[in-house]
Amino acid sequence: MKNKFLILALTCASFVSGVSLASSAKEEVKRAKVVTTQDKNVINIAITPDATYKWNGQYPASLKFSVCSDLECVMYTENIFVKKAK
Repeated sequence: MKNKFLILALTCASFVSGVSLASSAKEEVKRAKVVTTQDKNVINIAITPDATYKWNGQYPASLKFSVCSDLECVMYTENIFVKKAK
């Protein structure tokens, strides 16, 4: 009887400790900063990577946005290709 109780206690303790370890979320480290500004009817989006990172031109970013009038809203998805400055 003592062995069954000991096994049950160890099983419960391992389950509780496993659940507590699994629930601890790690904070995401962001490697880029996004800043948006609006000037009249133009929205500017600036993406600034950390000093040790750079924009990956092989995999374009996707931008999802919507524009709305008084009667309807239209959703768009655009791929963003960055052209190098001359």
